[in-house]
Amino acid sequence: MDQRRQLEVQQALQQQHALMKNFAKITHDCFLKCVTRPGKSLSHTEEACTNNCVDRYRDTQMFLIERLQAQAENEKSKHGSQGLS
Repeated sequence: MDQRRQLEVQQALQQQHALMKNFAKITHDCFLKCVTRPGKSLSHTEEACTNNCVDRYRDTQMFLIERLQAQAENEKSKHGSQGLS
C-alpha cells in the first residue's frame, strides 16, 4: 500500500473513531438525562425522551456544521474580494 493510500485509510479510521466516540457520548448523556431507573426495557416516557434527546443533538450538530460552513464561505469571499481591489 502506498503512503497516500495509508494516509487515506488512517484518516478514514480517525473519522470513524470520532463518530463512534460522539455516538457513545450522545448515548451516555441521553441515558443519564432520560432513564431514571434502569430496568429490562425503557418506559414509553423514557423512550420518547431519549429519541427527543438524540434528535436535539443531531439538530444542534447540523446547525453548527451549517453555521461553520457559512462562516468559512464568508471568510473565503472576504479574502477573495480583497485581492480584487
